[in-house]
Parts: sequence; structure tokens; C-alpha cells
Amino acid sequence: MEDCESRLRKLNAEFEEFAYIVSHDLKAPVRAVHNLAGWLDEDLAGNLPGDSEENFRLLKNRVSRLDKMIGALLDYSRVSRSDLEIAALDIAEKVKELIPVLNAENKAIIQIQGNVPAIKTYTAKLSFVLEALLQNAMVFNDKSQAQILVKLEEETENIRIAVEDNGPGVVEVNLPKIFTMFYTTLPKDTLETTGAGLAIANKIVTFAGGRIFAENTESGFRVTVIWPKVV
Repeated sequence: MEDCESRLRKLNAEFEEFAYIVSHDLKAPVRAVHNLAGWLDEDLAGNLPGDSEENFRLLKNRVSRLDKMIGALLDYSRVSRSDLEIAALDIAEKVKELIPVLNAENKAIIQIQGNVPAIKTYTAKLSFVLEALLQNAMVFNDKSQAQILVKLEEETENIRIAVEDNGPGVVEVNLPKIFTMFYTTLPKDTLETTGAGLAIANKIVTFAGGRIFAENTESGFRVTVIWPKVV
């Protein structure tokens, strides 16, 4: 059993190293193409014939998306090697800080229910998870007014964080896929997202020794994180 676990850890480490090298080496040339496309757009503005302007817009969109996906892959590969500083974090206060940033246009009603004591933890990592859950609840919402409830509950050894929304939910058969890298429930051309947030959040929660799971509710969708008080 130990042999299998040791081999699995080695394979995971090799994958992370591979993902880091590939994403790091790809980022510079893709960023260069992105910049060149922007300069060409400025030079040719209003002078492209026929469908060329739309095709060029699609080109810029694809390059920009590729740049973001490579950045996300880099973040994914760094989970176990970066942002390892431990400090006190008040989860409710952190959520309150994120709300005006993520909800700048007031398209969502976001409420917090319950409170938990501040814990010493990977503050940057847990902050990323909270942001990813809130963004997911806001972006994948088909209502004119998104309603989001962040429920906090203290357990014996963990903190339970549940983010509920009034969105359409996810087809049951697709639920296991939502924590897969780059998976989205909608075509990326209809929604500007990399589909990496929940995958990175999943890896962070696992790294910290917690659990994350998603489920449909009667009124929408819920993602729950069980985060250990001690990491």
C-alpha cells in the first residue's frame, strides 16, 4: 500500500513539474502574440475588409483566452509550492472584502449567514477558494438578479463554508466534472471564463487536508468546502 502511495505522490510531483515547465515556457510567446494582435488592431482599426474585422476579433479573443488558460495552468501547478504563509484569517471579514470587488456592478445580492472564529491557515490559498466560489455563483447564474448566500459553520475540527446560489444548477451527470481543469457548463464562446477556478480551488482544499463537493438544491446550486482549523 505504501509503495502505491509513494508512486502516486511521485507521479503527482512529476505532473506538477511538467505542468509548471510547459505553462511557464509557453506564457512568454503567447503573451507576445497577444501584444502583437493588439498593436495590429490599433494599426488596422476600421480598415479591415469584409469579415476580416470579425475574424481578427475572434483571433484576439482566442489568444487572450489561451493566455489566461496558461496562467491558470501555472497557478494549478504552483498550489503545493507557493502561498504557504500561515496567518490568522477572519473568513466572514474576507468575504465582506471580496463582495464589492467581485460585485462592482451590484448584479448580485450576497449575504453572509453565521460566523466562525478566525483561524491560522494558508490565508492566500483560502482567500483564493472563497473568491473562486463567489465568482462561480455569480458567473454561472441565469437570473436577472443573482442571489448568493455564504453560510459559515464551526465544527469540531473544521470550518464548513457553503456558497449557495439561485442559478440553474448542473446536470447531475456533469457534477463530477465541475472540478476538472478547464471544464465549463457553457461553451467558452458564450461565456468568458477559463473554467479553472473550481479545479484550482479543489486542489487547494485537498492540499490543505479538506474536502470540497457540489450539489444541486431546490432553489439552485451549492458548493461546500470543509476546511481544517489546523493545517
